[in-house]
Amino acid sequence: TEWNPWMEKVRPSLMARKLYEELYDLRLRLAREEAETELVWGHGIVVWSAGQGFLIRYPLLTTPCSLEFDTESGALQVLATGPTDLHLLPLQGTAIQTDRLGDEREQFRNSPIDPWSGEEAERFYQRLLNILDVEGQLIHDPILPSPGPVPVVVATSLLFVRPRATMYSRFFEEMHDAITDEGFLPPPLTATI
Repeated sequence: TEWNPWMEKVRPSLMARKLYEELYDLRLRLAREEAETELVWGHGIVVWSAGQGFLIRYPLLTTPCSLEFDTESGALQVLATGPTDLHLLPLQGTAIQTDRLGDEREQFRNSPIDPWSGEEAERFYQRLLNILDVEGQLIHDPILPSPGPVPVVVATSLLFVRPRATMYSRFFEEMHDAITDEGFLPPPLTATI
């Protein structure tokens, strides 16, 4: 019992030290696996059991990042290395209005939002939720719920490592968008069909 006041006082510094060690280890891992993986900051996490076996637990917005280490001070920083992207790939194959999501993606590309701005990001998440399901919920909880039949967007952010995107996936994603949104079918593809 006499340790409790002391423990409460040092807990924040112990947690900070643990976070520092985890980030430092992650930085070393990313350096080893640089060609295959990338660090991403995800914002607005969709959690949804979309039917037909689709379980979704992925951020709507992603920002590529790096972990920078200052050798003199020992400081670690997470820095954005590219623009934030609206990531709709996990939603493909679900029974949603893909044309409306395509419109949102185009609008986002033309006028991106700041994912760290609370009100602006929440209005954006709510707009996307209304497209996914009118009963969708926006919640503010750092703990992600279990996927259910109604989509939930958790207004939080998280750092994660994902496989580095290849140019092939971007090519196919852009081709999919062109075919779906504009009805455009490239002549070489038409010739093979």
